[in-house]
Amino acid sequence: MARILNLRIKLDRGETAKVATAAAILVLIVVVSSYQILTERQPRPAKLVVVVPSRLYVDQEVPLKVSIVNYKGEYIGGRNDLVEVSIVTEGRGVIGVRNDSKILWSKKLSIQLREGAADIWFRDPDVEPVTIIAKQVEGGTPLEETKSTFIPYH
Repeated sequence: MARILNLRIKLDRGETAKVATAAAILVLIVVVSSYQILTERQPRPAKLVVVVPSRLYVDQEVPLKVSIVNYKGEYIGGRNDLVEVSIVTEGRGVIGVRNDSKILWSKKLSIQLREGAADIWFRDPDVEPVTIIAKQVEGGTPLEETKSTFIPYH
């Protein structure tokens, strides 16, 4: 090696092996870094959200919106997925869907999103923490489920 570079340095085999190993590690670091930069990152999946008003009052029928957003929180329309929404906490809180002129109340329901969103209703006669989960049952690409927790005011 010293002859190729026309240097007057003598390297023994041990030193040559160390230099070659260091060079190989450097090349490996550059290759792995370049690969990570050049490969396309997988976008995060879209997710369901339950939009809850900032103030909910006890025993009041309140509309909630279930919708699909991207990883930036921007609304995504055009999807008609089937979604299951349920209250997972104990208590007397219920959710419902409007059917003609009345609301059908339950702890768990399935709704069909229209253009990426659907309205549901919420009512609770008590001041208690409520957790609602929304998850995709069927539809296009998989959606990340969501969990919303809130407490109605008295």
